[in-house]
Amino acid sequence: MSGSVCTATASIYTDAACTEALLGGVPASSLDSPCFDLTPAGEALGSKAMTNIEYHAGACEATGGEPQGAVVEVLPATFCCIPQDK
Repeated sequence: MSGSVCTATASIYTDAACTEALLGGVPASSLDSPCFDLTPAGEALGSKAMTNIEYHAGACEATGGEPQGAVVEVLPATFCCIPQDK
């Protein structure tokens, strides 16, 4: 079994219009740590963007399905069907 994963490219900007890059083109993945330090510390962030967002589906192979345990009769009964005349 292998799980799904999301990937993207992160960019951080000093302005609100996403034109003055502070940090650009950082690969991001749902498998990686979501935190990292920015340098210089205390730098103001104006905006951020995630691009190249992709979802990669996982796979789950079927397993099991074999009966387990035992069958125990409880109050057995017999039903008979009598055909109706047409």
